[in-house]
Amino acid sequence: MKRFIIILLSLLSLMSCTLKSDLYLAANGSGSAYVDLNLNKVFTEYIFDMQESMMQNPPEKRVLFDEVSIKDGFANSKSTELVSFSSETPNVLKMKIKFDDVNSLISEAEEGTEKGAKEAKDKIEKIMSFKKVGKNYKFKFYLDENNIEDLATLLPEQAKPMYYMFGPDKNITKKDYSDMLNELLVEYNAGDMNAVLEKSKIELTVKTDNKIISQKGGVLSKDKKSVKITIPFFDFIIIDKPIEIEVVFR
Repeated sequence: MKRFIIILLSLLSLMSCTLKSDLYLAANGSGSAYVDLNLNKVFTEYIFDMQESMMQNPPEKRVLFDEVSIKDGFANSKSTELVSFSSETPNVLKMKIKFDDVNSLISEAEEGTEKGAKEAKDKIEKIMSFKKVGKNYKFKFYLDENNIEDLATLLPEQAKPMYYMFGPDKNITKKDYSDMLNELLVEYNAGDMNAVLEKSKIELTVKTDNKIISQKGGVLSKDKKSVKITIPFFDFIIIDKPIEIEVVFR
């Protein structure tokens, strides 16, 4: 599905949430990903109100994760498959996908003109890549203040306004960001947004059947076949230091 990982990461910048994901990788690049996304209910209500004001969704259709649209997106993919999908409440998404090649999650982001497609591919590859290096295989994810803006260029147009409003900003502090949301969401009885945001995070576990020989950014399991990475929400928003994940296995 186009821009799958990029969009999931960007969701975290749009609203306070916890994103849990298991990423399984084989040596040939194939694998699967399970996603458990739980959005803050206050932000979910705010998004619905924004959609209604912009006439993107009628009041009777309060759906954030549209099953038909998501399934259609995967149906057009040549190398990824939607295995399961569940959104029992508007603020929760659970789904599993499998892919023939993790790099297909990169290549399928290419669209538009040939020049535009190359530029999009180059931008994504600077953020995420999977390559064979000698006898080893390396998965890498890297974000810093220089490439964080590339996330926005890869988003659908309808998602960009919210991204620019709530997304990463290297010139903002935790207090300024929390104060902005407290003022914006005062009528929603959101409470202290700083406390809510401090609890928001991405939890990613990268798994493989092979032996992991090195890693950055996480905690290696005792059997050396998985790495658990936790990224706090504010690390993603403030981006005052690089977010680097690297898993090398043989």
